[in-house]
Formats: sequence, structure tokens, C-alpha cells
Amino acid sequence: RLAAAGLGPVDGQVLRDEGYAVFAAMSAEAFRQPEGVVEDYRAWARPWGFGPEQITVATDVWAGENDQLVKVGWESELARRIPGATLHVRPGGHFLAHLHYPEIFERLTG
Repeated sequence: RLAAAGLGPVDGQVLRDEGYAVFAAMSAEAFRQPEGVVEDYRAWARPWGFGPEQITVATDVWAGENDQLVKVGWESELARRIPGATLHVRPGGHFLAHLHYPEIFERLTG
């Protein structure tokens, strides 16, 4: 509940609607082998070894319009720098991918 409290009111409502138990189970699974979570944070903090401009595959950038965790405008800048990227901004707070799986999977398989 402490981690969920920092997500902001929109995401807090999602968690209340779906239940903290679901959020806790997803978080526990993510941290079961913490190397992946650690690597995610490292990717944010260190150079990638290439510029976004060098990405040559179709790329979708997904974001929540009222995100409390990601600096406002970051997703727009990333999408701008990746040639041909498509920016998908969804209503609400921090992008909770599971809320948009059908749309994401359609984009991946379309």
C-alpha cells in the first residue's frame, strides 16, 4: 500500500478498483528475481550505448497523461527522437500496461 500511495490519485483509484492484492502479486512477481527490476533502473541512469535516433525498427512509446513517476514530456521527447515512432498517450496516471494489453498486443501483432 505504501508503494501504491506514491502513484497519485488516478493510479490509486485503479488499484482500489482492482485491489491491492493484484498489485501486490504483480509487484512480488517482479521482485522475485530482482535482477530485471535493477536492470530497468540502471537503463534509466546510464548511457544506452546508442542514441534513440539510431533505432530503425517500428517503435511504440506508451505513456499515461498524468504520470506521477515519469517526468512530463519525457515520452514525447523519446518518441520524437526515434525515427517513425508512434506515441500513445492514454488517460490516467502512470502507464499501467496491463490496462491496455489488448491494444498493445494488437499493435505488436498487427
